[in-house]
Amino acid sequence: VDPRVVGIATTRKQASEVFDSAALLVDSSPLMQRTFEVIKSSKTIRHRSKAGRYEVLSADGDRNDGVRASLWICDELHRFKSQKEEGIRDAVNRATRGRKHPLGIDITTAGDPTESRLWLNEYAYACGVRDGTVKDRRYYVRIHEADPDRLKADPNFWKSKEARLQGNPSHEDHGGYITDEELVADLERAVQIPTEQRKYWRFTLNAQSESESKMFTAVDWAACGAETKPLLGRRCYVGVDLSSTTDLTALVAVFPDDDGALDV
Repeated sequence: VDPRVVGIATTRKQASEVFDSAALLVDSSPLMQRTFEVIKSSKTIRHRSKAGRYEVLSADGDRNDGVRASLWICDELHRFKSQKEEGIRDAVNRATRGRKHPLGIDITTAGDPTESRLWLNEYAYACGVRDGTVKDRRYYVRIHEADPDRLKADPNFWKSKEARLQGNPSHEDHGGYITDEELVADLERAVQIPTEQRKYWRFTLNAQSESESKMFTAVDWAACGAETKPLLGRRCYVGVDLSSTTDLTALVAVFPDDDGALDV
């Protein structure tokens, strides 16, 4: 009775994009046009002969209370960061009580543990269900990610094709639409630009990364560990960075050498 499907978004803009995609699907099919009516003013798709409907809600909207959804879909859970954004998902989830066969679906890329508490808690729970440490027969989980243990143990594993295959169920080797050439291009950029590595881990390998981006790699840092040469009598450049609130004051002296090296 009165089936209701709800798509959950963090902002009105995202909600509009989700709705527009669903409306386009209906508009492109004569059969679906006969079955469903698209009401763009209220961002609702209504079944013409039954009471069922589909709609999208946003965390910054004002229509989120009393939503008795029979099915809700939350895409990119890692984007839900604020208390209000967490609240809409919790409200819709709790409002399914009383429905005979409610279903909730979370879809997400790996998130930043320091930014989205909601994503981190859900990921930890999902891993527990998958590994058998959490018993919840109502909860189905599927995680496609590069092996976290191998990423920690092998510093080069993140560059491998195996890691790319683990993190991308839509990879062409799995019969999907993403070519390995595209992913290798992302990898090469991440290798050349260390600040891009964090994004590569999250969005290509679907793996957690350190919360801070690095300006250079640990290998490059270790390569700078040579003993300094004598400094007296050499040309020197000095840089000063004064702090004003909570950052650090720095004084750095750089001594160029004739062979192109620098003592810092």
